[in-house]
Amino acid sequence: MFRGPFFEKVKKELLNRLKDVDGSIVEQFMEELKKASPPDLPELATVGEVLQLVESMVSFFQKRSPGEIKVEVVPGTDDTTLVKSCMDDQIFIIDTITLWLNNKGYEYRFVLHPIVNAIREKGVLKGIGEGGIPESINLTLVEGELCKDDCETLSKELKKLLSITRDVVGDFSRMKRLMRIAISDVEFRGEAGLMPMEEVEEIAALLEWALADKFVFLGGIEVEKKGKGLKFKWDTGLGVCRKEHQDFDQAFDPEEVGEFLLQNESSLAVASKLDAESTIHRAGKMDLLAVQMAPDDSGKSRGWYIFLGLLTKSAVLEKGTDVPMVRNKLKDVARRLE
Repeated sequence: MFRGPFFEKVKKELLNRLKDVDGSIVEQFMEELKKASPPDLPELATVGEVLQLVESMVSFFQKRSPGEIKVEVVPGTDDTTLVKSCMDDQIFIIDTITLWLNNKGYEYRFVLHPIVNAIREKGVLKGIGEGGIPESINLTLVEGELCKDDCETLSKELKKLLSITRDVVGDFSRMKRLMRIAISDVEFRGEAGLMPMEEVEEIAALLEWALADKFVFLGGIEVEKKGKGLKFKWDTGLGVCRKEHQDFDQAFDPEEVGEFLLQNESSLAVASKLDAESTIHRAGKMDLLAVQMAPDDSGKSRGWYIFLGLLTKSAVLEKGTDVPMVRNKLKDVARRLE
């Protein structure tokens, strides 16, 4: 086990090598690394290999500016490549990195992912422990050595992907608030007598169902009705729908979403699977939930609220007869078969 003699050998050698680093920092870092390391690490690498990797990690996160996403992809030893990152701790970091590597077709031997409470002064690490800010440190050992140009390209791409991941998590609450606004707009139609209350209640129930941990929010945005077309209001974009992320070649396709909404403009609310694959959190085609805004004073459509994400495992396993809107479709099918 890594917590036994194997770990002690790594720690002892690391303390001998890193004479210029505060010994207490090395000791505390090794404690956090021990908690985060795979139990079968001694079977995956030698003491010498792990020592070299850990030394690289400690050097890598010695300096980091507040809020910085630090990424480095560099050739390793013995036909390997090292993928390193350091950023403020949050959810979705490691699963997004490993998803990215899988999508690239790269195999990795293991992931070292300690979370440390870093105490910094002007970006320089002064200690690890109480009072520090949690930072997520990643080192993934990838099979195969990549050339310098490939490493630089991958470094830039991963940094961009992690910035999107940060915005997805940071915008969670705002995406949920936007869905609350969508629910209010739906309920307005019922209160104003613009549509049957039964239909209003079913759509509102679907959105409440999504909010109850059935939907992993990845993006949200308002889409304005313009004549016979639609205009994405990028200043309202959240998560993957932020304007600054649209130059990322793996972002969602506004044209695909817009065409789908125009095809369903007679519906108050629609749900669908997109062609776009999720690059955040886990693999799978992104789910789309779209709800029409309350009409303007003339009764015409003002546009849509759209939400991109992934159904949770509990949502997928739930019986269709228990899911709002889906249960009504099942009832219609049953009646037609009678």
